[in-house]
Amino acid sequence: MFRGALLLALPLAWCLFAASAQAEQLQPKMLGDTRLESQAGSSSLTWKAEHESGPEPTYELQRATDPDFENPKTLYRGPDQGRFVSGMLDGSYYYRVRARQGEAAWSTWSEPQELVVTHWSRTRALGLMAVGALVFLAIVFVVLNGTRKVEPS
Repeated sequence: MFRGALLLALPLAWCLFAASAQAEQLQPKMLGDTRLESQAGSSSLTWKAEHESGPEPTYELQRATDPDFENPKTLYRGPDQGRFVSGMLDGSYYYRVRARQGEAAWSTWSEPQELVVTHWSRTRALGLMAVGALVFLAIVFVVLNGTRKVEPS
């Protein structure tokens, strides 16, 4: 009886070990610096998991406002290896990704990547807008003045 149970348990243990090894082999990595900075409230995130065979991995991307991911939000689940995130207010955001092939177990989470958003100050933004308005008015003046001086043919 013990021998029969052992014969049944060995294939099951092998399947569990193989699925676990495959999940660890797929360990994805966030590409780029571990700390990104943005003044526009947006950034492009990319990741990759090395795999030799089988179906393309499915990825899950999460964002949190704390490095411990206590209340993460899943932003994406699918085969893409990158995502553009935007519309964020000032502050720090943390991203992590995990992967799996087919119906195998999910890998462990990648090391987190921090995105620090610090928007332009209002003074600087208004100053740049004023400079742009002056350049626009100067161009309009040159064009109108130049067309007045051209003789009709």
